[in-house]
Amino acid sequence: LGGAVEILGSQYRYIDGALSTADYAWTGIMAALLAGSQPIGTLIASIFLAALQTGGMGVERNTEVPLEVGAIIQAVLILFISARFTYSFLKRRKGNKSDGTAV
Repeated sequence: LGGAVEILGSQYRYIDGALSTADYAWTGIMAALLAGSQPIGTLIASIFLAALQTGGMGVERNTEVPLEVGAIIQAVLILFISARFTYSFLKRRKGNKSDGTAV
């Protein structure tokens, strides 16, 4: 929704690929997963991710640190979030098999 407001509000027309090239969707999914699909948490996570992306651009401009450091931090966040989901899935799966039934 935020990406649609950005594109339709500033360009006044639909531009093909405008929402996918800026990674609005991936950032939104990452914020929702980071917050555990809680509305207030999603707001806080999205502000954190926006600050991380914007701060990365400022750090690149003022120092010799590349912009990709922010992307690496986001990738590590994704790895930790997916590890948390995988652990909870495996824990539930192991709990279901412990009762001794074959199915």
